[in-house]
Amino acid sequence: MITDKPSLRAAASGSFLAMACVGFIASAPAAAQTADAQDGDKTLGGMTITASAVDEDSPKVEQAESPKYTRPLLDTPQTITVINKATIQQQNLLTLREVLSTVPGITFGAGEGGFGYGDRIILRGQDAKNDVTVDGVRSGAFLNRNEVYNIEQVEVTNGANSVMNGGGSVAGTINLVTKRPLSNTQTILNAGVGTDNYYRATVDSNVRMNDLIAVRLNAVYHQNDIAGRDVEDYKRWGVAPAITIGIDGPTSLTVQLEHLDDKAMPQYGLRYYANNGGFLDEFDRGGYYGFRNLDQQNAKTTSMQGIFSHAFSDKVKFRNLTRFEKIRQNTVTSQPNGTFCLASTGLQPINIDGVANSCTIAATATAPAITVPAGYYLPTGGRGVQRFISNTTHYTQSDLSAEFETGGIGHSMVVGVSALWEDYKQYQGTLPRNPDGSTPTFPFVSIANPEAVVQGPAGATYG
Repeated sequence: MITDKPSLRAAASGSFLAMACVGFIASAPAAAQTADAQDGDKTLGGMTITASAVDEDSPKVEQAESPKYTRPLLDTPQTITVINKATIQQQNLLTLREVLSTVPGITFGAGEGGFGYGDRIILRGQDAKNDVTVDGVRSGAFLNRNEVYNIEQVEVTNGANSVMNGGGSVAGTINLVTKRPLSNTQTILNAGVGTDNYYRATVDSNVRMNDLIAVRLNAVYHQNDIAGRDVEDYKRWGVAPAITIGIDGPTSLTVQLEHLDDKAMPQYGLRYYANNGGFLDEFDRGGYYGFRNLDQQNAKTTSMQGIFSHAFSDKVKFRNLTRFEKIRQNTVTSQPNGTFCLASTGLQPINIDGVANSCTIAATATAPAITVPAGYYLPTGGRGVQRFISNTTHYTQSDLSAEFETGGIGHSMVVGVSALWEDYKQYQGTLPRNPDGSTPTFPFVSIANPEAVVQGPAGATYG
């Protein structure tokens, strides 16, 4: 042990001295060369050490993407939050809802008012579901934007900014900037496997073909079950190719295409009874209380975009953006409504008046009285409601930006013109219907096991 201690100290000291020596050579190579030159025996070559402690993919963004913003974010008199691809990748944010959850002042509605089939964004207390733009172009479709594989950055502008984004921007806007070809060649592959049938793979490949052309391909495949649920799941795939002619040149043309196919099951969850303590133990926490073979929440997005830009000089630039987008949605939802008869009491849950009513539904002029067996519920209203929605957008915008001086004072000017054509169609109806068009009487459903056909007392239909 006596002979080992000096060895350890010598090793540690040697490592420390080696690091100190490198630092000395890097900081004062001229002195060493001068000394050796005077001796005339040895001549040491120069040494260059290059290192960086800053990650190249920094979350910091200096400027908004739109040419309408003439100054950096620091000098723009408005609150603009930018979440770039570095933040999205580092935090593994997969949906627009997850991205916006990192921004203060944004919340999400839970389907109030019947809006349960899309991301109901609430920005600073105002409804902002229609204030979403893609590359500065209004995207009026109200849907669940479940994928950000082709998003370069998300820009959230707080406050009225109709000058930048047009009418309707009361509380602010949310701009999604898509990925475009880069000047360097790189390929990024990501894959993940997890519990609840989680599988995800993405590719982001950019190739510089020559001095003039660069191409980029983004693609994704994703599927997963909802943790703790028996039926709900997600499954989607998408592809987004793009090409730029004139990369890094004064004149360039970028053409982008994208197709995204998103399939999912609506999530209505469980009934909540505040006067009974919240969720009741008789309900199946993972059970689906809708029509699992009928309900769906599917969307298909197809878009094509062209961006032409030309720099007349360092101070005068022109850009035109033309975009076509078509989004089709097909949703079928079934709310967990009805008359529930608890097995533990043989009565309905306590209502807002503090009364547990009987499980007998009074007769009407067109229907006899119905008694719901204990442990079952009779579904009513809001079952199998289908919405087929189609949004088609044609948009073109031209911007001319210039910088000039008058009397020693610098100016930045942007002049633009745009045109928008939007077509919106919605067809809605209830799928379960009798031949005469009336709503049928649904069979009784087990509260404890809503996904199976469980036979109850005779004289009624169960399903």
